[in-house]
Amino acid sequence: MADQAAIASSPRHDPLRPLIQQESAAFETSTAAAITGKTVRRGSKERHDVEGATQVSNDTASKPTDFELLVVVGQGAFGKVIQVRHRPTGEIYAMKIVSKEYLVKKNYIGNMQTERDIMTKVDHPFLVKLKYAFQTPANVYLVMPYIPGGELFHTLHKQGLLLEHTACFYAAEMVLALEYLHGQGIIHRDLKPENILLDADGHVCLTDFGLSKELPQDDEAKTVCGTNEYMAPEMIRNKPYSHAVDWWALGALIYEMVTGYPPFRHNNRKKLLEKICTEKLSLPKFLHADTHSILKQLLERNVDKRLGAGKSTMFKVKGVAAIKQHPFFSVQQHERLAMRFIRVWCVAHRLGSLGSTKDHAARDTLVGD
Repeated sequence: MADQAAIASSPRHDPLRPLIQQESAAFETSTAAAITGKTVRRGSKERHDVEGATQVSNDTASKPTDFELLVVVGQGAFGKVIQVRHRPTGEIYAMKIVSKEYLVKKNYIGNMQTERDIMTKVDHPFLVKLKYAFQTPANVYLVMPYIPGGELFHTLHKQGLLLEHTACFYAAEMVLALEYLHGQGIIHRDLKPENILLDADGHVCLTDFGLSKELPQDDEAKTVCGTNEYMAPEMIRNKPYSHAVDWWALGALIYEMVTGYPPFRHNNRKKLLEKICTEKLSLPKFLHADTHSILKQLLERNVDKRLGAGKSTMFKVKGVAAIKQHPFFSVQQHERLAMRFIRVWCVAHRLGSLGSTKDHAARDTLVGD
């Protein structure tokens, strides 16, 4: 199977090579503009102006020409994701390049700042952390570890569905990732297979924090945002919501992993959202009783009764502790998972099996604050 070096050294007949050459030329001509910015302090946080180069690692300050562009691994309306080599260290990274024109046109500047700030802050084995960030007059660049296994979405697209014990493993790691985020006062708000990457060992890495929001445990948000199939009913109904929307999304994720499709489906967005709020959950008979149970409890429309919502008391276990204690996760050892001691029995994707962004289902994402 191809390794990173093999992919990086195979430019011949690559239809995406012109994109890389074009971006390389932009790098060479915009270096000066990328490193002459000034820093503006706001409270205790640092924010960098649009001409600045933001350094988020402890290494020597980076600049655009420190990176050799290798292979385009993803492309969308926002821009593209390129596998790059950091020239000073030889390390391989993924560079997300986002057009400033696109950010302004879509009013996504705040979302980009949120993504940068959260990825700088987080430190967890199942979350993607930002290594470098800088800007040129045309683009914003986020540099993060290169995750060679690709998206969980592509695993589902290729296999149709996952065995329940495999889905349980991925879900258990997602529980730990969300537990950490919630403990940091952050809700993700866009949990879905497209935003979950698989590393070389088969472990998950949650990414894409553009719709995330810093929200203390007792506070509520109001903005409707996210991907339609994964939106919680309270969000759709424009009611104030909390971290429990992520647990609804976890239920939708488990459902899609074990069946191959989301729990509620319709080609018309309005009817889809109506079904999420009103339709009875259909559970295939081939699923285990414990899988039925956790899906019913996570996809519970009454937030107060939803698994994962609320706080534990001396009389009743609630919150994330209740999720961990559910029989669905009885074979998972969460403490060992958090330290990556559990060996993955099936590495679904490795280098060379990266899916194309063309494979993505047509799922609309609504952007909020």
